[in-house]
Amino acid sequence: MIAAAAAALLLAAVPRPDWVDGMPAAFPRERWIVAVGSADDRGSAEARARAGVSAFFESRLAAAMRVHEAEGRAAATQTQVAGPFALEARAELRVASLSAEQEVTALTARLLEGVEIAGAWTDPAGRVFALAVLDRARAVEVLRRRIAEVDGDVGALGARLATEQRPFARARVA
Repeated sequence: MIAAAAAALLLAAVPRPDWVDGMPAAFPRERWIVAVGSADDRGSAEARARAGVSAFFESRLAAAMRVHEAEGRAAATQTQVAGPFALEARAELRVASLSAEQEVTALTARLLEGVEIAGAWTDPAGRVFALAVLDRARAVEVLRRRIAEVDGDVGALGARLATEQRPFARARVA
């Protein structure tokens, strides 16, 4: 009982950090990407803070890197009878599809290697808050390197696609 009261008194003595409610002064927006996570335990709060940094990249890169192609096949036959003659017409439709959203996930995972937990704070009610930070310069370096890799891959696939004539094989390359 005395230990619990002492812990509550100690928590009340620690002031609420500025980052719990907004942008932390120690990590200016021009240099850092920050996110705050909260939970009933520190591990979950840290995971949520890291997910907040991850969401920053996923929402911005998904639109830039989303690739969608489709392939399917549909056929229809129509027969018309006019007296002793029957006329049959056949139509076929081919469509190709492929998605490249996985690229965003891989990129986000690489960026998260640089995310650090800069602080944690527990409020008097026992709720834990964690601050995750990522240096923008490091994130830009990783993004540039990854974009160069993707550009190389796209160039090689584009060359293969240009030489392939069969529709289904083209879809697989795409």
